[in-house]
Amino acid sequence: MSIPFAAAGGQVNVYLIDNADGSLTMFDTGLGNPAGWDALTAGFLAAGRRLQDVRRIIVSHGHMDHFGAARALHERTGAPVLVHPRDAAKVLDRPEDPQRRQAIGRYFLRLGAPLPAILQMGARYGKQERATARLDEVEALDPGLELEFGAFRATVVHTPGHTPGHVVLHADSARILLSADHLLGRISPCPLIEVGPRDEDKSFRALVAYFESLETIEAMELDWVLPGHGEPFTGHRKAIAGLRAFYEKRQARLLSLLQDGPRTPYEIAGAVFGKTRDDELYLTLSEIVGNLEVLEDSGRVERLREADVDRYRSTTP
Repeated sequence: MSIPFAAAGGQVNVYLIDNADGSLTMFDTGLGNPAGWDALTAGFLAAGRRLQDVRRIIVSHGHMDHFGAARALHERTGAPVLVHPRDAAKVLDRPEDPQRRQAIGRYFLRLGAPLPAILQMGARYGKQERATARLDEVEALDPGLELEFGAFRATVVHTPGHTPGHVVLHADSARILLSADHLLGRISPCPLIEVGPRDEDKSFRALVAYFESLETIEAMELDWVLPGHGEPFTGHRKAIAGLRAFYEKRQARLLSLLQDGPRTPYEIAGAVFGKTRDDELYLTLSEIVGNLEVLEDSGRVERLREADVDRYRSTTP
């Protein structure tokens, strides 16, 4: 299904899984925009199935390109929508939260971002948020839950990183992983900054959590990975090794930049990515902050909390 923002990694994949009774489980739903609905209905038609065959909707994580059609599907089918509790708030209908918006703004100011860029970022994401239909209720998708399908069983595996409540489905006997955005074949799935209204220091360290989750996936015996974007692929351990090499190179670049003295994450982002659009600020700073937190955890950099801004400096000669 097509999505209107290239940074997500191309078209988003929606999976239909046969249940033993002939009904369907849906893993992710796509964005729910007109183009997505056209693709979705065409896919059902090509498979010889109906929307009404869906009895269960599983959402891998709370990003709009993966849950955007869930409300409409739930209303048409009556199928319950299951989401990990840590991502449930992202998909539930709620009034605009000024405390949360203000906390995000304050946090990005501490990262060194200028106010006009923060406002531009907020305008873009606010428009997308308002265009996404949210749900009135969801059911908890608990880690370790065993799901019965027609041809195999699959286990819900919690893989925090890309979001705090990201999950994958592991069909051990079939040697298949539905990886959503945790493991992609061609791009790195940027773990994104999470800021809550009373949590401006981010207790959730996205890239640190992501690497821990990768170890769980690396230990699996898999023949196929079915990702949230792009084509199915084999060789998950090779893909993970490539990701680690990518991030090690990125972290070496950050350490090199910090040899000249402390910098804010925004200053580092400018040196790494050059001039980018203000509405890409969330993605670029998520990439920089995530890698800085990995370096901080390993003792290679430290954060300097100044009155209005955070700077990082290298602790290695």
